[in-house]
Amino acid sequence: MSAITKHDYQGAMDSQSACNASGLIHSLADVTERIWKEARIKGEGTDFVNTHPIVVLYVTQLAHLSGARGRLDPARDAYAVAYQECEQGAKEGDAVAA
Repeated sequence: MSAITKHDYQGAMDSQSACNASGLIHSLADVTERIWKEARIKGEGTDFVNTHPIVVLYVTQLAHLSGARGRLDPARDAYAVAYQECEQGAKEGDAVAA
């Protein structure tokens, strides 16, 4: 018996109109547990989970909401800017509360 339900697939399709990244992350974490269960049943691993259609839809919507669009133009690319800011933050250490 499959660990993933029709509701999970519908939720992935519904995620494409989501506007709240936090809600998407919580939903993805929840369904990922069931995807892992199915992966174990089928003798599959990380690649099965990472490339599962449900994960692809959720992650694509998260990328859309965050403005991440690939790494082609670092000057306009939200991913590259975010990575640089995190890299700088990691070098600086703990942030001081305002």
